Amino acid sequence: MTLDVLRDWRRHARVRRAATVSVCALAACVPLWSGGLPLSFASQAAAMIVLAQSFQLLLGETGLLSFGHAAYAGIGAFAAAYALNLAGSEHWPSPTPLLPLVGGLAGALGGATLGWFATRRGGIAFAMITLGMGELLATGSAAWPAVFGGEGGISTDRTLGWSPFDLGPERHAYGLIAVWAVLAVVAMRALVRTPLGLAAHAVREQPVRAAFVGLDVARIRYRMMIASAAFAGVAGALMAIANEHVSGDAFGLGQSGAVLLAVVLGGASGWRGPLLGTLVYTGFAVALATLTRAWPFYLGLLFIGVVSLSPAGLIDGIRVVRARITLMRALAGAVLLAALILSIEMTYRLTVSADSGSLLTWGNVRFDAATREPWQWAAVLWISGAAIWMVSLRREVRQ
Repeated sequence: MTLDVLRDWRRHARVRRAATVSVCALAACVPLWSGGLPLSFASQAAAMIVLAQSFQLLLGETGLLSFGHAAYAGIGAFAAAYALNLAGSEHWPSPTPLLPLVGGLAGALGGATLGWFATRRGGIAFAMITLGMGELLATGSAAWPAVFGGEGGISTDRTLGWSPFDLGPERHAYGLIAVWAVLAVVAMRALVRTPLGLAAHAVREQPVRAAFVGLDVARIRYRMMIASAAFAGVAGALMAIANEHVSGDAFGLGQSGAVLLAVVLGGASGWRGPLLGTLVYTGFAVALATLTRAWPFYLGLLFIGVVSLSPAGLIDGIRVVRARITLMRALAGAVLLAALILSIEMTYRLTVSADSGSLLTWGNVRFDAATREPWQWAAVLWISGAAIWMVSLRREVRQ
């Protein structure tokens, strides 16, 4: 009986895994036909997914929290930009489809150099060391404009290198980025199942016991650091191909904070959490940013809510919601969400976005935040949502 249950569980797991991969593949192909904003979103998301998965190798698999992980992506991005520019000016043989390998090698060298110091310690000491190294690179890039281009950064052209197909159109560039993103994620998932990955699990869970049974904790952390930095360098090269521009901001705390937020938001365990978190973060930063200037505020609220209510991330939170959702709760949530959005947008119109005027336009509906009527509608929505939520709670108690 137990063996039959185990076989059914494995069979269902394979089906779910195949379904997830199929849906992701279909979703990745949609931007090729749509173009415009979806194509730009997909290019940024694909590169960010590789960076988030590389960060998950450190945080989720090895238990090392880094505040400067984007530095390796910046190293890879600058290496890729220099390789392209040298191909254009010095006619160096630089095949653009293999450019992410240049970024990966540069990231690995950066990880081998900086990681030798950082991995000697764990916990908060490791986090602070990586933070200092990231800020050191960000400051050094501004002070060395001959190499990093100063505040303006370095511009490049992805068509400078050799390629069997034209990389000028954004669709073709996205195809290359998507292929490399899939290969990188598959390689990282395979790495987790190697003896090194299993040893990293042991070090994450019980570093003292791992050392007691003969594992070299510092060496395992160092090797995982190099592997993580290499894949971060691949992500940086993909960003350079997509944006055709690299600046010192790639080393900064902002980029490292973005990847940390994406991984924690989705969930640091497994590969689905960072994938979901990256898609959500990129959706806010790319798509929602075109609609409202309040997108960082919405992202902050979502992050606080996820960390408070579902510390394991959105992946675990979705499971909990699916198990406990009812029609009344869904209706109450929708009404409260509408009230929240209306309140935030009107507040922004009167404060941060005052230069854009107080008029809000949603389709054929217009609100003037400077008048009393929209605030009354917001109050009605808040009260109605709270009332529906209380009714749903009473019904649950009665049942």
